Amino acid sequence: MDCACRRATQDDLAGLTRHVAVLNAFHDDYTPVIGQDYIDNWHRFDSYIAETSAGDIIAFAAGHEWLNLSKAIVLFDLQLLNVDPLHVRQGIGRKLMHFLLKDKYDAGVRHFYVHHQAWNKAAGDFYLSLGFVERPRSPYKRLYLAGEKLKEFID
Repeated sequence: MDCACRRATQDDLAGLTRHVAVLNAFHDDYTPVIGQDYIDNWHRFDSYIAETSAGDIIAFAAGHEWLNLSKAIVLFDLQLLNVDPLHVRQGIGRKLMHFLLKDKYDAGVRHFYVHHQAWNKAAGDFYLSLGFVERPRSPYKRLYLAGEKLKEFID
């Protein structure tokens, strides 16, 4: 299928919200997806879409840049990639990733990370086919803080 890729804008929020809900359900995460959350945090992430000639969003990717202070390098951390189930295995995800990688590279990013669920072999194989490599065991662990435990510091 022919599609066009571009950076998403806030005008794309309705379509993005629908795709995030589908992606969350795929991962058995039924957290409500509220468009206002995207509006309030739009400046915190970069989103990209693939769309049909009719303007229908058929894939999206989102992530954020961050600075590794110890190495003084800018990295991009891809957090989400979703292709509409009716359009998988048509090269759309690959085309969107090529667009995203070039756009961020042109903006000065030279290092890219991607995370996926360990059980999702198809996602892992897709990223490997693009040239991503698994990093050797890192001495760092990612830890998570949210919810009631976080509120202990806020209240």
